[in-house]
Amino acid sequence: SIEPAARRLVGIQTGMSKMGELNHTIRTIGTIQFDESRLSTISAYIDGRLEKMFANYVGVKVNQGDDLALIYSPQLFTAQTEFITSLERKGKVGRFQIDDGDLSQVARDNLSELGMTDQQIEDLVKSGKPESRIHIKSPQSGTVIEKAAVEGDYVKTGQKIFRVADLSTVWLMLDLFP
Repeated sequence: SIEPAARRLVGIQTGMSKMGELNHTIRTIGTIQFDESRLSTISAYIDGRLEKMFANYVGVKVNQGDDLALIYSPQLFTAQTEFITSLERKGKVGRFQIDDGDLSQVARDNLSELGMTDQQIEDLVKSGKPESRIHIKSPQSGTVIEKAAVEGDYVKTGQKIFRVADLSTVWLMLDLFP
């Protein structure tokens, strides 16, 4: 219980409760933010030089699987050569029959870990020719919201190159005070 004089000082009012709609306008500030579940960071899987940037500015719209950049990497060329060699080695060596299926699978897994997509690996199997350059693909559709490198930059494994966000859903973050 509060004394009537204190109630007047604090500005407390009482009334009977009743059912009904309550509308009140609240003016506040806020920001529009990306839905983090629809945000991708594209990093370099290998050391190399960015030879061509297809998504060359922030704000460009991309689709899943679109080329974002072309990267040159001697490490990638070596891994592709090992994979092609493992495929060619299947067969006879001397009087022994060998099956390098496991070796081929290890070499294929290595290519995946170096950033090649399944389609790029299949194209390599068909052509039989290793490439020293690989296209970096977009993992999702959306808009490039950050570009952390430019054409001609040397990148290290794990270095961020792009951030892509799907802007079809965004969050409104309001600052509401008691």
